[in-house]
Amino acid sequence: MEILQKEWLRAVIPPRAENTHKGSFGRLVILSGSEAYRGAPLLVSEGALRMGVGLVRLVSERAVTDLACTAFPELLLSSVPPFCAWGSEEQNATLALCEGAQAIVVGPGCGVSEGLYDFILALLSREGCAVLLDADALGALARHREEAILAVRGAKRPVVMTPHPLELGRLLGVSAAEIQAHREHYARSFAEQTGASLLLKGQGTVITDGVRAYENPTGSSALAKGGSGDVLSGAVGALLGQGADPLAALCAGAYLHGRAADALAKELSRYGVTPSDLPKQMARELCALLGGV
Repeated sequence: MEILQKEWLRAVIPPRAENTHKGSFGRLVILSGSEAYRGAPLLVSEGALRMGVGLVRLVSERAVTDLACTAFPELLLSSVPPFCAWGSEEQNATLALCEGAQAIVVGPGCGVSEGLYDFILALLSREGCAVLLDADALGALARHREEAILAVRGAKRPVVMTPHPLELGRLLGVSAAEIQAHREHYARSFAEQTGASLLLKGQGTVITDGVRAYENPTGSSALAKGGSGDVLSGAVGALLGQGADPLAALCAGAYLHGRAADALAKELSRYGVTPSDLPKQMARELCALLGGV
């Protein structure tokens, strides 16, 4: 694997011209959260907002959107029934919301359900922008492992996936320990098998499209807290929404995510960094990467 380098990452960050407006920097739709998991969508949303995407729409339950309205007035909000209760009406209405997007994030805090799974299959069957599948979206796919792999392979849009070792193990039918013992092999194999761009979380994060593979040198156990991955999903979604290709978005997101944790750990220790600390520090790291722009 190639180790990620700052010089390469500078070149893949989408440029930001001055004579522009909010529509110039993409529209991101986030499907995240439930009454039981109200924090995840806020972390995804702030991760996205801090990476420069022009418009962010959060689709979630009323309990989440009411909270998000206060936390982040920048968000566009669509309140829907719980994902587990979705039928064709909710599915079609949300597919319509996704039509104008430049990127979509699905999964964090949604809860694993057949309603979510059916929506993912419908989304993959339609042509459109890149979709990032994380957390409960991966759990829903793993319930139908063989069918899901075929659906990802046959997707009519770019698919990006950000599993941790247990999630990738469930998708492949092997243990998390086996994934950890052969991280690059399984990440490459799954990406090659499905055509997805994949980020395998953990020490020495592996990022691959099945042909190219990179290892991220940043990050530490400071990120080993629930919610860190939600921030990463939002950041990668924002980069996708601004036109970065999937592999570049994953590489840049992982690098900045890890750099933010490393910088914060110098002040707060690896024990004291929280996922809520990450988005603003990621913006600082992006500023430093681009030379203060």
